[in-house]
Amino acid sequence: MIPDKHLKTLVGAIVAIWALSLILAGIAAPLEMLQPFSTVTGVLPFVLLAFDKWLWRIPFLHPWFVEVPNLRGVWRVEIRSTWKDPETGQTPGPIEGYMVIRQTYSTISMRLFTRESSSKLTAGWILKETDGKYLLTCVYNNESKLPFRDRSPIHYGSYILRVVGDPPQELSGHYWTDRGTQGEMILTERKRKFPDDFETAFKAYQATA
Repeated sequence: MIPDKHLKTLVGAIVAIWALSLILAGIAAPLEMLQPFSTVTGVLPFVLLAFDKWLWRIPFLHPWFVEVPNLRGVWRVEIRSTWKDPETGQTPGPIEGYMVIRQTYSTISMRLFTRESSSKLTAGWILKETDGKYLLTCVYNNESKLPFRDRSPIHYGSYILRVVGDPPQELSGHYWTDRGTQGEMILTERKRKFPDDFETAFKAYQATA
């Protein structure tokens, strides 16, 4: 959100430019036109807040007015990792997970839950490519549940996911970590829910299976 002092400066600059344009055009610019200034600067933050939190999601506004894709909800995740279990030396099969994405127009937060760990977004960006498609680029911190930390210590990683569909139907791409592992991620079957752990997300999908 725009800080209050910046918003007032912006509105003041717009009013000043408008008044100057009228003067240069030979049109009188009465001082009365400045009277609504405090009202405008008082109401505008609430309008911007409403847009940032809720109004931007309205489907009618996409994509002609709002270009940012709406990714909110929980996604079913399939992870194919190159990681090898130090006890067996084997690479596991596909790992089931659930990605919870909370989003406003200006911010995004993400949490990935698997049976053994959870990952939290530390930085993320939605980038528009030159062909009009979108990429979701993220840096995350992964924390394994206590029983699994001996073979899967806390670590950091990054991933790049391509947004597929309009509205988005799939997110797919790859990831890599500071442990030297990497893999593929595919996010599908979005639901408009926001579970707080793996078990709750798993039950939500089983209930509609």
